[in-house]
Amino acid sequence: MEEHNHPEDNDSINANEVTNQAKQIVKNDPTKPIKRVYDDAVSAFADNEEFEVLPDFSTVRSKLQRVRSCL
Repeated sequence: MEEHNHPEDNDSINANEVTNQAKQIVKNDPTKPIKRVYDDAVSAFADNEEFEVLPDFSTVRSKLQRVRSCL
C-alpha cells in the first residue's frame, strides 16, 4: 500500500480559517457590512507569512450572508 506523500492543502485550510474568522465577526456584530467583515477578517491574517493565498470577497460573501440570515 502506497503512503500518501503530498503536502496538506494549506491554501484551502487557510481560506477556511479566514472564512471562519469572518463568520465569527458576523455572529458578534450582525449589523456590520459584509464587505467590512471580510476586510477585517483578511487583515487579521494578512501579515501572517503562512497565509500566502487569501480567499477573495466573492468567494466569502454568500457564506457570510447565509450566517447573517440565520441569526
